[in-house]
Amino acid sequence: MLPPVLDCKISRVGLQCSLGEYNIYENMNLSLAGIFSWQKGANMAVKKSIFICIFVGLTLALPGLLFLADEAGFSTAVNLVEGDGSCADEHLPVWEESPVNFSSLVCSPDKDEAVAEKKELWLELARERAEAEAQAEAIAKAEAAKAAEQSSAGSSASAGTREKEQQMLTLINRARNDAGLPSLTLCSELSSVARAKSRDMVDNNYFSHTSPRYGGLGGLLSHFGISYRTAGENLAMNSSGSVSAAHSSLMGSPGHRANIMGSNFSRVGIGIQVKSNGNHYYTQLFVGS
Repeated sequence: MLPPVLDCKISRVGLQCSLGEYNIYENMNLSLAGIFSWQKGANMAVKKSIFICIFVGLTLALPGLLFLADEAGFSTAVNLVEGDGSCADEHLPVWEESPVNFSSLVCSPDKDEAVAEKKELWLELARERAEAEAQAEAIAKAEAAKAAEQSSAGSSASAGTREKEQQMLTLINRARNDAGLPSLTLCSELSSVARAKSRDMVDNNYFSHTSPRYGGLGGLLSHFGISYRTAGENLAMNSSGSVSAAHSSLMGSPGHRANIMGSNFSRVGIGIQVKSNGNHYYTQLFVGS
């Protein structure tokens, strides 16, 4: 005679188990307490068999339950980590106030377009910032160069040339006062520019209102940041170093005299530089505000 076979079935009403012709368990309460609430008449061997049946059934049913949960719409989101994930292939440099936060994106194929847009935005902002920094650096260098030029021109004026500059100012204001015009104020900033102009003529071996470096009068004043409403320039050169001779030659020229006697000028800058051969270069700059 064959041994009885244990048969367990799960239905809506619960768990039914039979051993051969004997119905040993039915209408099981599907709870932890119900698992151990066996019906009377079931011996220990039968109980062990039923427990094994339940354990094997749950083990086999677990993959199916997970599949059903996935089909029902359960999913997980993975946050993008820098340097990890298919949608973060590049490491972009960041500054402290970077407006783009790539780590806040969700790593999934449908986010690739959004990632590309944010990267392009970051690159555009980075380019704008680099251009602004380069422009600011260029301005700072230009200002430093101007200051260095003015300082160099000022320091190159010896005590003798400074004294001659004062003599020329005296002659200018004396001529103006004799004509009933107010004296011009000596401007140290203009005098530095006038010395730079005279130094430019000495170094580049020319004598002209047009400089190969600064251009005309407007370019010279703009280069050194001099603001003005009206402006004029007088140039003179002699080998004797006589200030009075230079003044006389300027007063004898109608155009130069008009600058010296101009009623629309209020400030003047005077710069004198001496070349190695003894030639003196005189620059007078007149400005009206």
